[in-house]
Order: sequence, then C-alpha cells, then structure tokens
Amino acid sequence: MKEMTLEELHNVGYALLEVFADYCRENGIKYSLAYGTVLGAARHKGFIPWDDDVDIFVPRPDYEKLIKLYEDSERYRLVSPERDSGYKHPFAKFIDCSTVFIESHGEDKGLGVWLDIFPLDGAPNEDKQQTKMMRYYRLRRILITQGFNVKNRKEYFKEGNVPKGVASCCIGALSKFTSFEKVKKSMEKRGLEYPYRNCEYVACLWGPYGKKEVFPKQWIEDMALLKFGEHEYCVPGNYEDYLTGLYGSTWMEIPKDHGHPHGVGYWK
Repeated sequence: MKEMTLEELHNVGYALLEVFADYCRENGIKYSLAYGTVLGAARHKGFIPWDDDVDIFVPRPDYEKLIKLYEDSERYRLVSPERDSGYKHPFAKFIDCSTVFIESHGEDKGLGVWLDIFPLDGAPNEDKQQTKMMRYYRLRRILITQGFNVKNRKEYFKEGNVPKGVASCCIGALSKFTSFEKVKKSMEKRGLEYPYRNCEYVACLWGPYGKKEVFPKQWIEDMALLKFGEHEYCVPGNYEDYLTGLYGSTWMEIPKDHGHPHGVGYWK
C-alpha cells in the first residue's frame, strides 16, 4: 500500500463530504459540520492545515433514518454499531473503501478514510441538569474509549506516557465487569429521557467537551452555510457562538501549539 500525503487525505475528505452532503440533501436528512470542521470552515474555508478528518452532526431522528436508509456501494460504506456488530464506536463513520486509515490511537485498523457522524440528542433546559447529564455520559465515554481499547494502552506505554498508560489500565480493569454493548445500551436508554423533538437544547452525548457540548436546538433548526473547500455546507446557525463555547473567544487565532494528524492513510 502507498502512504497518502496530508494533501491527499484532505482531498479524499472533501470528496467524502461532498458525496455525504449530496445524499443527505437528496433524502431529506439534516446534517451540520461539527467541531474542528466548523472551525476549519470559519477560519480557513477548508481543513485546519494539520487536521485530517471531517466531523458531522446529524439530529437523532435523521441519524436513525440514515442508518436504516443508506445502501453501501463499492466505493463508499456507512458503518455503525447498528449495522456492524464488530464496530466499537457509539457513532457512525462514512468511509472511502479505496483507502485504509491507521489511527495513532484506536482499533480501526481496517477502515478507510472516514467522516465521523455524531448523533445529536435532546438535552434538559436547566443548567444543573445539563451538567449532571453530561457528567454521566463523560464517565461512560471514557470507559468506551479507554476501557475497551487495548491498543490505546499499548501505545501510551510505547510513547513513554506512563501516567496515561496506567490510568488506561485501571479503566480497562473496570471494563472487565461490563461490555461495550451494555454501556452503549445504558447510555441510549438514558438519552431517551429527553426526546429530541421535545427539547429546546441538544448535545452530542458522546463528545469530549462535557457541558460545552450542549447548545440551543434552534442553531440546528436554522443553519447557516460556510465554504469548506470548493463547496458550501451546513453549519450551526450561530456558529460563532458555537465555536466560542467550545474553543474560547480567540478561536480565530491560529495556535502556536497545534494538534497532530489522527493517523496515517494509505491507498489500497
């Protein structure tokens, strides 16, 4: 296999997003760019220079429609726990089957370059209840990402990050008393307490930012458009407030210490 350059990864990401967005429009599925992809659109009109993946939000009703409706092709495939029993993430990925992507941390060894597709669920109106709910999900998210991920533990020790390695081993020990499927089902059951259609606030319950994940549903109901590469895509209507909530008021400034690619891509 031939290793892909970062530019090639970006080009595959742009193509994946175009195909996915076209499918959503044709089938009445609502979506929005999310996280660093919104930041890239607002600040760079495309990928953040050092980033290598695309993040998407899909409201829960549309997410369930997508999971049931999408038919895989030779080139593109939708993977999720509902569609693939061996897949160990609580969200979906839309992948390019002509590629292979090896994560630095993670166990997705055989998947192609992907878009991450996160469902948006309902959230309570009260601030204290929002904090309580996201704390509940954060603890279980750590269990899923660390407890059931053997590769993460090995990589931490290889990199000399002993504290993270030890913490991951401790979480791994706790995971022996449950399973990915049980944790996922308990989280989904808890999420049903706040049906999407009845809520004024929404959140990505599986996201890494805790209470910052919660924002008004109106931002998804009335979306804006931003250019990402050659085309415009949906973003939260108040995307500047969304980005400030996640990254602070200086989100337009390019940080000196930036992130790193999530892994290495290859052409098959």
